[in-house]
Amino acid sequence: MYAMFCEEVMQGYDFVIDNRVRSHGQIIRFHLVNPEYYDVQDLEVPRINILLIDSNIRQNRDERAQQTAELKYSYPEFDLILNSFEEIT
Repeated sequence: MYAMFCEEVMQGYDFVIDNRVRSHGQIIRFHLVNPEYYDVQDLEVPRINILLIDSNIRQNRDERAQQTAELKYSYPEFDLILNSFEEIT
């Protein structure tokens, strides 16, 4: 339940969070205090260089979820790629 709520809040406010991360180059931590209140904190981390590429493709979260589901169904190795991203981060 906690993970589902956090995901829903994060995806619902993705533009605010994305802009905050892009504008200030920060990593943020999401903490659910109770169902009505959550806290977002900036984390202090060592500076790293990251290359961002704008594809000029804008999607809403439902389209992203559908696209991910299709990739996972069509290409079993897609899960391996996602899992390796998770291990790295």
